[in-house]
Amino acid sequence: MKKFLTITGIIVAALILGIILLGGKSQVEKVEKAIEDGDSFVLVISSLDCPACKNYKDFTLTYYEEDPIIPLYVLEIEDAFKNDANRLYEFLIRYELIDSPEDNFSTPTTFIVKNGTFKSIGENDKKGKEGPIPLGELKDLINNA
Repeated sequence: MKKFLTITGIIVAALILGIILLGGKSQVEKVEKAIEDGDSFVLVISSLDCPACKNYKDFTLTYYEEDPIIPLYVLEIEDAFKNDANRLYEFLIRYELIDSPEDNFSTPTTFIVKNGTFKSIGENDKKGKEGPIPLGELKDLINNA
C-alpha cells in the first residue's frame, strides 16, 4: 500500500509539473508568440454561442485539420478574452485588424497569417474574412495569401 501511494504521488507530481511547464500559455499568448516568431497559420476568432461558428468548426475546420496546409488556431471569445470586449478589441487593434472599437466585428472571422503578417483576404482589402468559408475557398485563400 505504501509503495502504491508513493508511486501515485510521483505520478501526480509529474502531471502537475507537466501542466505548469507545458500548459502555462493561453491561446492568445500562443498566437502572439507565433506572430512574433514569424510563423504562418490560420486564425479563426469564434464564439461558443454562435451557430454559424459551430457549423464552421464542426465541418470546414474539422476537415481542414485532417490535412492542414498551415497550423490552425481558434480563439473563442469567451475563453481567450474572458468575455471582455476590451481585451478582444485591444488584440484586434494591436494587429491592425480593426481601426477602433466602434468598427463592426462579427464571428466567425478567419485570418491568414504568413510569416507573422496578417494578409488581406476579405472584401475591400480587409485582413479578415467574416462568416463561414467553404473548405476549398479556405485552402485557396491560404495558397494565394
